[in-house]
Amino acid sequence: MADFVLGMHPLLKQEAINRNIQELLGHQMIADTLLTKSTSATLATRYMVDGDQDAFGRKTYEDVPELGEASALRRIGVTEVEKSEMIRRYGLEFVVTYEMQKWGLGSHLQRGLRRLADNVANMINTMAYKKITQDYTVAGSPTSVQIEGKVKAGSFWNDATLGAENMIADLIDARANARKFGFELDTVIMSPDIEAMMLKSKTFRDAFRVNNTDVALLRGYIGDFMGLTFISDPRFGDANDTVLLVQRGVIGDIVDAEGLRTKIYNQEEQDRTVIRVTRFTAVQLVEPKAVYLIKNVLS
Repeated sequence: MADFVLGMHPLLKQEAINRNIQELLGHQMIADTLLTKSTSATLATRYMVDGDQDAFGRKTYEDVPELGEASALRRIGVTEVEKSEMIRRYGLEFVVTYEMQKWGLGSHLQRGLRRLADNVANMINTMAYKKITQDYTVAGSPTSVQIEGKVKAGSFWNDATLGAENMIADLIDARANARKFGFELDTVIMSPDIEAMMLKSKTFRDAFRVNNTDVALLRGYIGDFMGLTFISDPRFGDANDTVLLVQRGVIGDIVDAEGLRTKIYNQEEQDRTVIRVTRFTAVQLVEPKAVYLIKNVLS
């Protein structure tokens, strides 16, 4: 490599970096799955929250009268409350030294890109979870702008005999509660510790059986159960015994002023190339009653 030029390694081409980052992110961007993706032309975004609610956040209904043959239909309006959210810049850089480019293995760069992608996913998902769960807070008597949930003091999921029944009861209660507000919960987010506890428990696997087949053990993950999609994410939770239920795509928005962007530049004075990944984004919780948080599911 007598004609070596800093930053000209084949793996440092813009197209290669973009492809690698996207592949490494894969399905890690849970926030983009749970929220509605949107864009903004400014560094602040405005959004509307339904104002037609009672003191507990339940939707209010208008009378729909019976009509005569020549009667005019009654007209209704929509009351909305305007709110705003600042879009913030998130980003990281990874340094590729002269030595790595000239004599290093391609695996060195791949490990660096994997670490970069993992950290990008972590910063976005962690920010989103805190916003969605209102910093993992469950109020005793939630107001219309607070999420729903419970803090368990018994009937734990890791009970050797009744663990699966306790989980089912909590999921049913969560869905029934959301339906009072007009929502249908369809997604469960949990920590890998809770998923592992379920997969190791025969009582849970029996509950997950399909046509008398232990599908959870065969697949190695829970998948769908009771009309809910279970997602295990190590980035979720202020503790390993917290579970989140949401209606995916309804709870709010993730707004990008600039989506995931990579940039590659040289620092000639230090003989190194820098890979930068940034995203200008914000998360806004629009429907707090489509969120249900269960804390202390494990004893």
